[in-house]
Amino acid sequence: MSAARRAPFIPLRRLSEFGDREASSSPEFLVRAGLFAILAPETRSQILAARDRYLASRESRFSALQQSIATLDGSEWGSEVVAFLLEGVTNERKWIRALGKKIAHPPGAKAERRPAC
Repeated sequence: MSAARRAPFIPLRRLSEFGDREASSSPEFLVRAGLFAILAPETRSQILAARDRYLASRESRFSALQQSIATLDGSEWGSEVVAFLLEGVTNERKWIRALGKKIAHPPGAKAERRPAC
């Protein structure tokens, strides 16, 4: 394969690398989630855990900010923005939990059969 044809492909090793910098980037996370089919289940789980840790810290900061705005009798506009951001974080964390369940129990995988007693 020519170098020109290889250029668009992201090396698998690079996709498996997912540190704090990547976890804080929505595009970095979404690219990897979209390519979960080619990543090992352990790598998928690590990516989800890293992104969830990042989102948990944002959720904590936004909650504190929301309380500060309420305490200071802040503007309704500020409260609207923070509520919107919190909702986005909450929704993404729910989605991450759902993806984690898919990794643990892939669709089409046979359930363990237990003998009848």
